[in-house]
Amino acid sequence: MPCSDITEVIELQLDHDDRLTAYALTKRTCGAEIGRASLLADLLVDLGAHDLATLTGEEVAAHYGAQPVSAEFLAAKHLVAVRQAARVYLGHAAGAAGDPCALASVTAHPDGITVRAALRIDLLTGEIEACAKCCGARRQPKAGGNARLPVVAPS
Repeated sequence: MPCSDITEVIELQLDHDDRLTAYALTKRTCGAEIGRASLLADLLVDLGAHDLATLTGEEVAAHYGAQPVSAEFLAAKHLVAVRQAARVYLGHAAGAAGDPCALASVTAHPDGITVRAALRIDLLTGEIEACAKCCGARRQPKAGGNARLPVVAPS
């Protein structure tokens, strides 16, 4: 039986200069990877926290080129997760319980800093729009809402 808890966990590993060294996106309840736990690592590793917080779908799409819609959707989830966690870490978002990205911990260690947060996917759907093959028809952005991210991921 599938799990009814759709909360995801994002973990960022940063060096002491706030540059990403690794990240993982997993399901909270079972720890299952979302696509691959570090789907966009080849693009994101070595970017600073400020760059992660402002990275756009267009930048991700330019890096990977055209990909299947399912890969595009997973890349969008990863991009939004990393971007949200970086925004909370930098203080650009509150990260309180009940927020789309709720900070669980920030831990300093000899190699750098680990940021761990829970993502409420139900509150982030405005940033992660369903793609054409998922819902059967291309959705149009809602007035005043976020447009579907033009993001692609590696196959």
